[in-house]
Amino acid sequence: MSPATREHAQRWDTASLVVIAAEWEDLGDEIDRRKRDMERDFDDSYRFWRGAAGDHERSWIQRFVDAANRAAGALERCADVARRGASSIEAARSYVVHAVASAECEGLRVANDGRVVAVDMAGASTEVASRHETEIARALTVLGDEDARVASAMRRALESLSAMQSDEVRFPTDVVLAGPTPAPGGDSGDERRADAAGAFERVTGRLPLDPVDWETAYILVANSYAEKYAGVGPEVVAGRIEPVPGQGVVRIGLYIPSETVVNLPQDLGDHRSEDPRFDVEDTRVAIYVDYENGMVIARQNPSVSVDGDVRVGVPTVDVQQAADGAVRIQYHARNPLAPDVSTPTHTVNGDIVVSPRAEGIAVDGVITDYPALEVYRDTPMGGTETVTIDPADSGSEYGPLINLPFHHSIGVGTEAFERFRSAYAQLPPYEAGTRPDADPHQPTRLGGTEDALRVVVVR
Repeated sequence: MSPATREHAQRWDTASLVVIAAEWEDLGDEIDRRKRDMERDFDDSYRFWRGAAGDHERSWIQRFVDAANRAAGALERCADVARRGASSIEAARSYVVHAVASAECEGLRVANDGRVVAVDMAGASTEVASRHETEIARALTVLGDEDARVASAMRRALESLSAMQSDEVRFPTDVVLAGPTPAPGGDSGDERRADAAGAFERVTGRLPLDPVDWETAYILVANSYAEKYAGVGPEVVAGRIEPVPGQGVVRIGLYIPSETVVNLPQDLGDHRSEDPRFDVEDTRVAIYVDYENGMVIARQNPSVSVDGDVRVGVPTVDVQQAADGAVRIQYHARNPLAPDVSTPTHTVNGDIVVSPRAEGIAVDGVITDYPALEVYRDTPMGGTETVTIDPADSGSEYGPLINLPFHHSIGVGTEAFERFRSAYAQLPPYEAGTRPDADPHQPTRLGGTEDALRVVVVR
């Protein structure tokens, strides 16, 4: 798991845990009220309902009461886990904030990773800096450990709650299984959340339980909800990778900053700037690397003209994984509304490597000069960190026309590809009618989400 940082501590928000705890308590109270009503019906039924039919009904009521007691108890335990988790994480967060403030009060500089630098390099200042650095490192470790502990406790609580459901008691998905993170878009409604939960369950065999699960759930949905898409759904492809527990999900968004862009006629853009909580529908292409569930998912949203024409293309995405968990993604997405003459050069494409490291996620490679790119990492407990922001070379409506044919490097550029180059020996010439062995490190092309292929691992 990546270590906690100063930025994590400053931005950490435990309010979502308190909110979900309150929702669980309210639901438990509602179940308890219904249980008491059923118990009254049970007692009264002997006065007017006898015989086999009455016994059958009372048997069902007793099953409901027993299930309701178990469910209410489980909800109470889950709410307690969430409230205690919020309290412990807030205490750990405050420990970091106060340790950093103490160092800065003495005129020291504190880096995001907790390293402390003395402005005056005299021996005494260096000694003081070392003492503060040790304390900050201890505080960051406590925060990271507490985050992992609470995340594990929340997952166990949610799993037990999910298992507690029965024919007699069913929990509303949006309240009980939402975890401590709201849906992207906020106001998209219960339908979208339910669709996301269903899409995730079809792929993983279970409902989403934590913020990472929910981020993945929303990109998997094959429906569109924004009015501009006129009901035309996105194209979503996926593959399975080896998980790297603790690294969360890396979200890559490629979006058009302007409201419209030049085409024949003009197309609608996403009309926004970078946003750590971007809605996956507000991108042209989105690529997620879910290190918790072991998946790479790419999604191309429909293109929309100003005249209301809506079409969607299928992204071509080839993926390899290195033994250390790094993932190389070669993506290519064509605007289905673009004139055919522009196809060879006017496409959104890139070759990037997402690398999980002790100090955090790195993204390197080569991408087109347009559109804008943003990369964030979300932790299982809902924390978000910015990995890379790469604005479009031109944010104007002429951006695709003048920038799409060109590329530039991000991070270390093509150096990141070396570990993915096949060491497979070149095969000798072969006679007609015979076939050589395939290169075992050939990238895997992403396909359908519900029967996703296993991505090749280059060892």
